[in-house]
Amino acid sequence: MADIFDETPTSQLQSKWIWFVGLGVLLLVCGLIALGNLMLATVVSVYYVGMLMLFGGVTYLVHAFQVRGWDHVLFWTLSGLLYVFAGIAAFVNPILTSAALTLFLSLALVIAGVFRTWVGRRMKPAKGWGWIVASGVITALAGFGARLAGQQPLGPRPVPGRRSHCSGLDDDRLRPRHPQLKQWKAVSFLTRT
Repeated sequence: MADIFDETPTSQLQSKWIWFVGLGVLLLVCGLIALGNLMLATVVSVYYVGMLMLFGGVTYLVHAFQVRGWDHVLFWTLSGLLYVFAGIAAFVNPILTSAALTLFLSLALVIAGVFRTWVGRRMKPAKGWGWIVASGVITALAGFGARLAGQQPLGPRPVPGRRSHCSGLDDDRLRPRHPQLKQWKAVSFLTRT
């Protein structure tokens, strides 16, 4: 099996260890800031994914008219339109889009975890197969956890501390006055149990 570090000298990696530590600290601080305001972090991340989808959809549409053959043009055009519509949906209703993204992410984690576990079991005589199986089980459990803790399109599962009485979502003084956050009623509705 090829090793990723065969081509990179270890002295080059060791001399830049401070950058890896700094990046880890920066990501930890950003994660703690995001935990401070989950609603804002969710909306910002959905808007970011929406911008990426819009950019990808426009790129697909431009590419659609550069290929030969109607079957290829049709495929690239439909793919591009799907990406553009998904990107627009992220901006129109970020709360529903976040629920859909959570669902797709949890499904992807479960599938990747099951596949990784299967690959690890197939590598059983090789060294390190147990670590691959363990990472597959942890990945699948993270997918199930995201599914259980995330907001579902049909409503959230009851999670302690997420009731509207505890979070203050029913208090009119805490509602934002910004006209673009009309989804606040949807959030208040989804968090009631």
